[in-house]
Amino acid sequence: MEFQKSAFEEYIRRLGGIIIQTKSDWEVTRFRLGNKTGVIYINKRGDITLPEAVRGLYRDFQMEIGEIKPDKVDRLALRHKREAKDALLKRDGNLCFYCGKPMNRKTRSLEHFVPVTHGGPNHISNFALAHIACNSMADDLPVVKKVLLREQMQAAARGIIIDKGFDHERIKECIHQ
Repeated sequence: MEFQKSAFEEYIRRLGGIIIQTKSDWEVTRFRLGNKTGVIYINKRGDITLPEAVRGLYRDFQMEIGEIKPDKVDRLALRHKREAKDALLKRDGNLCFYCGKPMNRKTRSLEHFVPVTHGGPNHISNFALAHIACNSMADDLPVVKKVLLREQMQAAARGIIIDKGFDHERIKECIHQ
């Protein structure tokens, strides 16, 4: 399967996104969709590399153009996430990595300590469970900032404000969900 750059960029435009200037020779395309920026890379061997944040969108594009069948992709993606979440529940329990509060199936998400966009592996050693809202606050921060965010959120849950440069209003929203 060859990367269909112009077709993918047209797909992004149809979704309301914009194509923006690439920043290096390793970038095949860079786009903004909503408030997120996505990048598709090419490695030394000429293979396309999709960061985790872009994979779902790219799978949707592949399904739209008929490169892959939806049932196969959905089953594999769901099975992987379900298995990872089950293993993490056994390993870490049912408390959010960030705020420390209990989660349910609808609020629980997989957090990557080192974001895939920064070279982190898609492996259980790089995962934690977090509320969807807490996870979105962490976005693709470096690991050290994620740990600082966790300290800040857990302190805020106890009524203590530690100024580490985070948005205290968003933290309050997350811990009161």
